[in-house]
Amino acid sequence: MTYKKFTLSFLVKIIDLILNNCYNNYSIYIGRFYIVMSIFDEIMDFYPGNRIAYGKLLKRLKDGNVIPFIGAGLSTCCYPTWEELLYKLLKNVSDACAQKVVRHIKNYDYFGAADMLCEEMGELLFYECCREVFDENVITKDKIKDQAVFLLPQFRLSTYITTNYDRVLEKAFDYNGMGFETGFAYDTYRLTTYMRDNLTNPMIMKVHGDIRSNNHDLILTGKSYSLHYRDGSNLKIQLSKWADSKIFLFIGASLYQDKTISLIADQMQEGMLNYAIMGVSFSEIIDVKERISHVNALPIFYDKKDHGNLTIILQQLLNEL
Repeated sequence: MTYKKFTLSFLVKIIDLILNNCYNNYSIYIGRFYIVMSIFDEIMDFYPGNRIAYGKLLKRLKDGNVIPFIGAGLSTCCYPTWEELLYKLLKNVSDACAQKVVRHIKNYDYFGAADMLCEEMGELLFYECCREVFDENVITKDKIKDQAVFLLPQFRLSTYITTNYDRVLEKAFDYNGMGFETGFAYDTYRLTTYMRDNLTNPMIMKVHGDIRSNNHDLILTGKSYSLHYRDGSNLKIQLSKWADSKIFLFIGASLYQDKTISLIADQMQEGMLNYAIMGVSFSEIIDVKERISHVNALPIFYDKKDHGNLTIILQQLLNEL
């Protein structure tokens, strides 16, 4: 999925520059259209099931009954991944603690690693360090305007669900000049009012809180994770309501079977299909298909060497809506 040393999405930018310097607007449009379509066709050929999944997803998007589930992968243009954040925090703990934390990270037990860091650093310092990393001022239009997250508001769907703490998605709405509401699982009244009144602006439901939420409402550690996902909690009740009979489009999400994903899977009706757009290598496809099977997700796979392919897929979906 690369052209010599250049990724396909980078190649589009280079050709854009050439066209802009050589041709009139009409020629630029036609030239770019054929280039992007060629790249899109190559992405569709990356995995045999891509075209079928793409066609079904396009139909569902036209019906308007799709909820994007947005993971941390869409915020990497501005922020570190959850794993990278944990490694950054190691400088604040002893060597003995750091070694234990690293073992948790390597076993993908990120909440367990966060628990150890929080205990060693103290809750106040731990949360303040996290807030510093996810500072909203890091986000600029230049950083996200060519990214997949910038396109998501343009789908004009009623609900967007995310486990991200940052405000990259909110800024994407702002930079598109589009309004939105923000909801949290602990704010039962606001969510109920939104569902009842069917407000015009889309809702961004932040399942794990916002980086500026109170410590108690921010799900950053295993302790807070267990607390908020206990039976009868507001989070479980509200997420169950929002997930009921909906079709999910997972973007930037790893889909490892955690409590959030399991809860969504439990709300699925028999025969329902969800969708996932994921970057993988050829050697990972079998394992990833098995991983996402518990949410009955039909995948569109692209070469993870170039995450610009995700932007091209989303842009093509928008073009056909």
